[in-house]
Amino acid sequence: VRDVVSREMVDKACGRIPTEVLDPVFLDDFEGVERPVPKLPEKYVAVYCLKRAEVFSQAVNAAKAKLQLPAISLGVLSPCADEGLIGIGPREWLYCIRNASYLVTNSFHGVCFCIKWKLPFFVVRMPGTDQQRLDDVLSRVGLSHRVIEGPDHVESAMDSPIDFTESEAKLAALRDQSTGFLAEALACSNHSTQTN
Repeated sequence: VRDVVSREMVDKACGRIPTEVLDPVFLDDFEGVERPVPKLPEKYVAVYCLKRAEVFSQAVNAAKAKLQLPAISLGVLSPCADEGLIGIGPREWLYCIRNASYLVTNSFHGVCFCIKWKLPFFVVRMPGTDQQRLDDVLSRVGLSHRVIEGPDHVESAMDSPIDFTESEAKLAALRDQSTGFLAEALACSNHSTQTN
């Protein structure tokens, strides 16, 4: 399984603790997959919001003001964004994330790509939502401090640089464990289909 939430579900349903591997985002390099988006500003704050709340919009506005950059909303309309790229596909989305100056999000996969590509970011904790998967991945790479509770915490989060050296070392160890487990599992599976 790829996260603590799934691990707990399997344990509860089957009474067995499964092996936890990284999300597939971390296991592929995505080279050659991205597609450029025309007329994208050279520098911008990418906004990827799965659940809307006023606290998220306030945090985006604070980030825009601090960086003096426009906010570009990816995939969904966001009232706090200067522009919304609604009709983009996954290839364009990847391009927009990788080329952003900063990301404000509440998305698990948005966070995964920031960690992978060492992109400055913060996560806005959404009132009344379970962000256990987000908390888990951030904890595993030592970046739990990137979660903020609201706009009053934006400046301190943005003034606190991210040490991607530490997170990359932790990620590399997790990636090795994950690819090792998956290679072994696939080899066993391949062996059993050949003997049947």
